[in-house]
Amino acid sequence: MKTISSLVFLATVPGILGQIDMKGKAFSFYRKDSGPIEISPETFETFTAFTLCLKTCTNLTENMLMFKLFDMVNMNKFAMLLDANPSTFTGADLLIFYEDLQMSFHFPNADANKWRSICVAFDSNSGRLLFWLNGKLYQSEDVQKGLTDFVPMSIVIGRSFVGEDHSAVAQITDVNMWSTVLMSHDIERFITNKVTGDVINWRLLNYKTRGVVTIEPSHCSEHSWNL
Repeated sequence: MKTISSLVFLATVPGILGQIDMKGKAFSFYRKDSGPIEISPETFETFTAFTLCLKTCTNLTENMLMFKLFDMVNMNKFAMLLDANPSTFTGADLLIFYEDLQMSFHFPNADANKWRSICVAFDSNSGRLLFWLNGKLYQSEDVQKGLTDFVPMSIVIGRSFVGEDHSAVAQITDVNMWSTVLMSHDIERFITNKVTGDVINWRLLNYKTRGVVTIEPSHCSEHSWNL
């Protein structure tokens, strides 16, 4: 069953398939009952580089899998984990996994109630990984050259952990992915919603639910960009 209004789209049955323009909307993952979203990529071509961008905010107190990509060979090709309590869990605000590699990132002056725009780009030929936070290039490092190319088969976003505080929620929006490394001016255009991806397009999103999923406007401040 689907309940649709101008403010909220509620899918209550696991396995619901949909294609929707998600402009101005966010997936809300409540600590109780929320399941992840499986996104079908726009292309199944092999590529050697990518850029992933999304925006998120949360008042959860545990870590959350924001994004995970599976390909034909590796079930753990690429993943991003947001840690709402790094001093307790992982020691970092954001963990990025690519095959067997693990990279840690720290947010300056973190505020869990603010939107964060996160972009990650990687080129397997050069081995260079780039990380933008709120539109600014925050970190660039040489990781490892020659990592295998991949074909995106399945993408999962937003798995939260079950707890007693039913009001705790994480929101993810504007998920876009490109098969190239974007330039910094393109990242700035993403901030203002002027570009969409060729692998994942938030304006034409193909998805499948794995539990109770809520699509609604953001509860977070639209002006909270400077951390």
